[in-house]
Amino acid sequence: MSSFFSVSALALTAVLVGCASTEQVASSDDKPQNCRQETRVGSNIPVRDCRAAMTDEERARMIEQARNAARTVVPTKPGAGG
Repeated sequence: MSSFFSVSALALTAVLVGCASTEQVASSDDKPQNCRQETRVGSNIPVRDCRAAMTDEERARMIEQARNAARTVVPTKPGAGG
């Protein structure tokens, strides 16, 4: 009977440790961040999503790079199976 209680206590401890918060502490590098709470598809648990804050120039540069990458067409040899 005492082994039942010790196993139960061990299981309870594992559950409590597993339910501990997984929220990350802010880093010490003092870079500004944009954080938002979002709920992923198929889950009811909100997740905090933090990303580095970008300036308008950085954001415009990244958008332009994405546009250029979408325009780039890699030529293939005829019959290469691609």
